[in-house]
Amino acid sequence: MAKLGPAKRRWPILLIRGRRRMAKRINEINPFDGIDEVLSSLHKQGFKMCVMSTNSTSNINSFLARTGFSGYFQAVYGSVGLLNKATALKRILKKNSLKSEDAVYVGDEVRDIIAAKEVNVPVVSVAWGFNGSNRLIKESPMVIVRTRPELLKVLESWEVG
Repeated sequence: MAKLGPAKRRWPILLIRGRRRMAKRINEINPFDGIDEVLSSLHKQGFKMCVMSTNSTSNINSFLARTGFSGYFQAVYGSVGLLNKATALKRILKKNSLKSEDAVYVGDEVRDIIAAKEVNVPVVSVAWGFNGSNRLIKESPMVIVRTRPELLKVLESWEVG
């Protein structure tokens, strides 16, 4: 049976090309409706938030600056492993002196669930991002949220540590 898509050895170059294209169009990318209220509320309540993404740190910082979200995040970790987000997540926990039970991972794709589970970090999946809820359900995240208010409610009620 033939495999679909590019060979694994070509993924790094495709990722680099994708980041460059993203950088050229970063000003066209808008946040999801209602996410500003979620971030603002969590920040005011003292939540410590970081961004971890396979996208470049430069692209992430450009987006955060343009949207006014920069002040909500303690740190930005860009260009993390395309194939192994768990390794990056372990480093981030260690760098911020966090235990896995003291963190919550919010992600929009299957790889996020797999990484969080590997590091024993509770994971909340959002159904409006990269992977839809049908794909996310198959990986059994702790919670799947479908709206921004639902995300806020879940995070506000979460007990860590």
